[in-house]
Amino acid sequence: MADVFERDVNRGYVRFIRSISSSSKIKKRRNLLSLFLFSIHFIGNIVKLGFIPLLYLYGIILIFWIRFKFTFTKKWQPSQLHQNALNYIPEFISQYPMHLYPIIAKSLEMAFIKENIESITRDIQGGIVELAIGDGTFSSRIFSEIDKITGFDLNPYSLIQTKEYPHISQRIVADCLNPPIRSGGASFIVSNNFLHHITNKKETLEHWSAIARYALFNENTNYWAEGWSKPYLLRLIGLRRLAHKASDRIANHSLQTLWRKTDLGLLVRRFYEIRKEETFFHEKIFFLSSVCSALLFCYGPPTPALQKWVMNGVFAPLTKRITYYMAKALIEYDAILPRDRDVFICWSVESKQVKQNSIGDRIGLVCPDCCEWLQGNRCQHCQRTFEEKDGMMFLLPKKLTEEISFKQDKADILGKEHL
Repeated sequence: MADVFERDVNRGYVRFIRSISSSSKIKKRRNLLSLFLFSIHFIGNIVKLGFIPLLYLYGIILIFWIRFKFTFTKKWQPSQLHQNALNYIPEFISQYPMHLYPIIAKSLEMAFIKENIESITRDIQGGIVELAIGDGTFSSRIFSEIDKITGFDLNPYSLIQTKEYPHISQRIVADCLNPPIRSGGASFIVSNNFLHHITNKKETLEHWSAIARYALFNENTNYWAEGWSKPYLLRLIGLRRLAHKASDRIANHSLQTLWRKTDLGLLVRRFYEIRKEETFFHEKIFFLSSVCSALLFCYGPPTPALQKWVMNGVFAPLTKRITYYMAKALIEYDAILPRDRDVFICWSVESKQVKQNSIGDRIGLVCPDCCEWLQGNRCQHCQRTFEEKDGMMFLLPKKLTEEISFKQDKADILGKEHL
């Protein structure tokens, strides 16, 4: 099983983490090469800033175009999900100014989570785990202080950013593909925007379903890669082979393995009973959102720091207004489209293996090597002691321990809103 995960696309993040820990500050020399590189960087930033007016222009045109389309729509009956999503748009505007893809995706995800999470949390007494919690910004919008969850992430430079969130009582640096939690050692697993970064989805869901009775997670379909502006436009003009190559490059660059909706549904049903399933964010809406990403010179979150600083600064009033009405128009447009080419799927599920909830806030942690219970941060069976640093326990198998480390002087290298 370990060999299977070693070949997983998710292991690309190990290389990224290793590069952070191993990088060192190099003294810059004043020479022609450094002057040339500075000039290129400076010109590049000027070009990026020059696209901001085009971004605002695109937003205004898009708003009026969608309003015009709605004048010819006889009936508009949005789902409850889409109606609720409109309420969450303002929460993401300052984090993703004029960046419509993450705003729309997370607003709709929030609507699904809020609609389904309460029925689970009132049935359990603690034991909540969030896998791949990242920098914690999305998690902080889902949970309150009283929930007291355990946050897992492979990247300590992301996990360290969660220290300011009081709802996270325990932080574990661990492999979220095979979390070191005993069978039935948790009550509820939450994982947002993670499963698409896994090749071996079957093995991962099999592990998750053995850990906790309830789970709530989402996934991207193949339309995530196909909906970006380049492959979408290539396919529109009939260049399907080039479109396919472009979408493959985007998926590989983003460390994603994407399946079709029907295949994903069959896999989830293999290990879980479905409590609720929703799909949203049609490929066409995703494409219209991706134009903003193209004008920002990025694929997906986070919003580039320079443009974010400018748009949240002197242009903040204009940015907030246009961003809100763009997101509102696109979510309303998404509500009337068929659900056959949706980019996102969300599930609220109950395990076919675990039928009881764990009791208490603490999670039943095990050694990632021998799978025996831990006593504190030590495994009595194989005598391993697991390092604790800056409020994080490094509960990694030996092979990953050699690859992943954490340096305090680089704790803030990624920033608080980097996902």
